[in-house]
Formats: sequence, C-alpha cells, structure tokens
Amino acid sequence: MSREYLDFHGELAEVRKNIYQFLASVFLEKPTQELVETLVADDTIDVLSEIFSEASISHLREFCREYSGDITMLQVEYTALMVAPFGAYVTPYESAYRGGREIDGRKSRGLLMGQPALEVKRTIRKAGGEIDRTSHRLPDHIGLELQAMQFLCEQEARAWAADQPELALKYVRFQEDFVRDHLSVWVPDLAARIMENAASGFFKGIACMTRELIATEMNTFDCASPGSFRGIGIGNTF
Repeated sequence: MSREYLDFHGELAEVRKNIYQFLASVFLEKPTQELVETLVADDTIDVLSEIFSEASISHLREFCREYSGDITMLQVEYTALMVAPFGAYVTPYESAYRGGREIDGRKSRGLLMGQPALEVKRTIRKAGGEIDRTSHRLPDHIGLELQAMQFLCEQEARAWAADQPELALKYVRFQEDFVRDHLSVWVPDLAARIMENAASGFFKGIACMTRELIATEMNTFDCASPGSFRGIGIGNTF
C-alpha cells in the first residue's frame, strides 16, 4: 500500500475521531462558554455544513442567530435533558431504550445497567480500551458510547500512521460492530426524544447531527463490498 493511501485513510479516521469527540463532549458535560463561543464563530457552522446536511445544522444556525452571550439557560436545559430524572429527561442510556416490555399497549423503558451496558463495557475492553472509571455514568451513556467510537477511530488513525493496515482494519471492524450492535439501534429514538423535549436549537441540532452521523456510518458499512476497505469516507463526507 502506498504512503498516500495510508495517509488518506488515516486522515479520514482522524476527522471522524474529532467529530465523535465533539459530540461526546456535548452529551457528557454542561455547555461551557468556550464551547458555545466556538460554535457561534463565523466559520464553525460553515465547517459543519461541509460535513452535515442543512436539515441537521439548521437548528444550530437558529441558535447562533439568537445567541445573546448568556449560557445559563443552556446549562439549565442540559441538566433537565441529561441529568434530572423527571420532566424533560431523555434517559440517555442505551439500556433504557432496549429490553422494555409491552404493558397495556405501551412499551415500558428498559432497566438501567442492562445487557447493553455490559456488552458495551466488554466490547471496549476487547478493543484495548477502558470506560472512564472517574465517570459517574453507566457504560451505555450516549456520551460514553460516542467516546468509545472516538477511541476506536483514534486507534485506527494511529495504525494507518504506523503503516499497519491490518491493525487499522481490525479497528474498523470494531467500529462497524459497535455502530451496528449499539448506536444504530437506539440513537434514532434518543434523537427523537431530544427533539421533542428540547427547547433550544442547540440541543436539537446536536441530536440531529448525532442521528445523521450514525446513519451515514451504517450506510457506508452496508455499502462496502466484501473484502474491500470498510472504513468511513469512501465516497462519503466522513
């Protein structure tokens, strides 16, 4: 394989790592002044528009137009959506969206720390990673699952840079399995719930971008022919 080929795929993996890192940070912590100021900078939305569809970033455009410089309400909304278990809370854990039972025609939420959480933890360890032990969140929190993909993309990028294509493809397979078995299964429902419960264009935009990212990843994996390079970016934006 040529150096150009290795560098090309390494750069794609690095771009995807950065996208996952950004989205994970939004789900894991309250928005900071620095994050929001970066988002509303003139060129940030332009960069995002090269990666995501207008349908996904339109809510962020709206947020940027209306942003007054005060992030207090945004931080309050984060707590309502992601932390406080009542009202607008979206229960950002995979286990809650899987394993529920049908009761009187309505599907109940699955129990937290269910089988998906155990599978996520096991998969990351198998790939050589570890769930952040300092986090108070369960392993299948959306932020930690996105962080897991960040780790896998980072390892892929390092392997390409080290001229180890077989190792790089090993991490691509880990990514495909993780997206297929976990993120693609519940992110659409989580995004829909955020869209329903969020008041600001900020969180609606993040939900749309996350949903589009996972859908694009799945589409690329599905379209890859047997034996071909199964990374994201071949004929796609990511």
